[in-house]
Amino acid sequence: MVTPHHRLFDRRALLPAMAQGRRRSRCGRGLGKSAVRDQQYSWTRGTFAVESFVDELAADTKQDPLAYRVALLDKNPRAKAVLQLAAAQSGWGKPLPAGQGRGIALCIGFGSFIAQVVQVSVDKDGTVNPTYVWCVVDCGVQVNPDTIRAQMESGIIFGLSAALHGQITIKDGRVERIDVALVKSTEAPGGIGEPGTSCVMPALTNAIFAATAKRIRKLPVGDQARTEA
Repeated sequence: MVTPHHRLFDRRALLPAMAQGRRRSRCGRGLGKSAVRDQQYSWTRGTFAVESFVDELAADTKQDPLAYRVALLDKNPRAKAVLQLAAAQSGWGKPLPAGQGRGIALCIGFGSFIAQVVQVSVDKDGTVNPTYVWCVVDCGVQVNPDTIRAQMESGIIFGLSAALHGQITIKDGRVERIDVALVKSTEAPGGIGEPGTSCVMPALTNAIFAATAKRIRKLPVGDQARTEA
């Protein structure tokens, strides 16, 4: 069963921020409370909408995207843990050269918790190059860790391809760098099929915003990240 996003965050803390954000954000007009209250759209689109909007709320209130999410997750220790571990592994907060950025996203589904950080470089012509993906998975008891890693890696590649319309950086037949970390857990085993794909898309577009200050609200990215006149 897919867990609605409103169970991820402290709803009492999130909804007032969403109400404030809707008054300032064009994205909020299309989402409203329904984006957090239910899943009337596909899991992947729902994750992209919610995690993109949460990132906008963080920017609107001038807060770090990681700190903003963590502050809403006191009642969800597993979600908070994967976020913090992914951030630590990526060097979150360390400065990057101009034209580069990191984006973070969190998703939960099928009994599993996944956090991802994507690092990108964006050329002036709008070409987006994902250079590194950090993925942390808490799927409960790990029946086959190698299969979990393989599923996450393939899901990430699939998600990046879809989000960028097939234009990703390839070297020797594979994406430059993907790091998948598994959290040891005694919780019941969860699914790892779709979340890898769902999580990487908003992490990617949030990284593009960090690099260019351009917010991507629809996929594929195409030339939306172009910075030259």
